[in-house]
Amino acid sequence: VATLDKKPGIISADFLLLTPELLWYPVAGVGFNHKTFMPRNLDFARFQLTVKPNANLTAVAPGEVAISDNEFSFTPDKDLSSLSLTIGPFVKKSLTFEDVEYNIYLKPDHDYFSEFFTNITDTLGYLIKEEKDDYEIDEIDLYYPFRRINLVEAPIQFHAYDRPLIQTIDYIQPEIIFFPEKGAGLNTLDFARNKFSEERQNRKQNETRTPEQIEIRLFEHFLENTFFRRTTSIRPVTDSRQRGMENLIVFQGSHRQNHTPH
Repeated sequence: VATLDKKPGIISADFLLLTPELLWYPVAGVGFNHKTFMPRNLDFARFQLTVKPNANLTAVAPGEVAISDNEFSFTPDKDLSSLSLTIGPFVKKSLTFEDVEYNIYLKPDHDYFSEFFTNITDTLGYLIKEEKDDYEIDEIDLYYPFRRINLVEAPIQFHAYDRPLIQTIDYIQPEIIFFPEKGAGLNTLDFARNKFSEERQNRKQNETRTPEQIEIRLFEHFLENTFFRRTTSIRPVTDSRQRGMENLIVFQGSHRQNHTPH
């Protein structure tokens, strides 16, 4: 419905978003090879970052954070292949479950989703762990190595370009996933529409699911189709009602995985 600017990064007085795409910190070697067009090998470095933003702004970066006199010091637990930094007027919502800290950084008054999960606040951690374990163990035979994951709301102008040669995209960084403000354009974050569909199905099939069960299904649908999708997502082109809707994480091209027997 609108044409938006595509910005790989944002620098303003009240918001900052820097990803490795902008080369905002020194890296070793040549980032692009004109002769062979082959990707360079990634270096893993032990980053440390200290930021002092303007008043009333919050800094977000990978690692354990210590805050003193409006100064944010980040110390990642592991060597990382890249580093991103976001500064904005964020409100932080957190949940810690089994030694993993789940954080959401939102702009003020942008929490439109909590009202859809009022009956299952005590079970969110279990639902996340169940979906995460199923995906890690049954699908990819890998595990999440960090002690925290940050979902950071970014302006809808922020755009991460596909880089097929390096198999990465800047929406996803170590410990951080960027999503557009208020979930704009993402059907998995349209909780009002998805809840309406679940309740309509409840009535049509004469089911007796409780509001708690409907909220559980709504949250599971969000996790499965946003973060733990099993198959490649293809945007439909035949149904005009679905055009323009995308999912947050989409594997581009073919995706193969080898499972190592234990």
